[in-house]
Amino acid sequence: MIAQRFRQIRKYLSLNQDTFGHKLGLSQDSISAIETGKNRPTIPVMQIMNKEWNVNLEWLMLGKGAPFHHHPVPLNEESILMIPLISNETPLTQEGESQNPDIHDYFPISSSLVKDVDKEKLFVIRETSDSMEPTVFRGDFLFFQSNPEMMSDGIYILNRSGYLFSRRIYFRLDGKILINPDNTRYPSEEIPAADINKLNIFGKVILRIQQIT
Repeated sequence: MIAQRFRQIRKYLSLNQDTFGHKLGLSQDSISAIETGKNRPTIPVMQIMNKEWNVNLEWLMLGKGAPFHHHPVPLNEESILMIPLISNETPLTQEGESQNPDIHDYFPISSSLVKDVDKEKLFVIRETSDSMEPTVFRGDFLFFQSNPEMMSDGIYILNRSGYLFSRRIYFRLDGKILINPDNTRYPSEEIPAADINKLNIFGKVILRIQQIT
């Protein structure tokens, strides 16, 4: 988890929470809140960590690579994106169509991981079931592009009665659409292509990040 890696950096630098917080412009209580997972480090805080100690932010956020760069790496607002993390439950209008998603947090991610993607349509949701195992596990983060223009085989986020969930969709040559949970304990569905609007497709998954503990 990012909280553990944040604490690992402080320990490596042999700094207590008070001194570490002073260098980052934070109170000791704020450092404690980050290290216990109550809060996340902000972009300005990560900028300082990168500038002062060459902290590898991809490692800090995702656990990839080494904790430190050998050479300074310039960081700007465009290199780290804050992607809206939305709730699995979204409010409905009286007609049953989904309203704007309920954003309750933001997930920092390297822009290199989502090249050629319309950032205005990019969201992330956390998987809460085992219906897509062994492809997607409970706790994984699924980044998806809302309102996809092109429909092709892949994993999609669907909206059913205000609840968002993931399913693999196959667009078959016989004109039918197969909605498939990768976990064989769950049933598959098949509908005519003409009924695609009834699926209430919320977006197409373009990236999965495993929960790192």
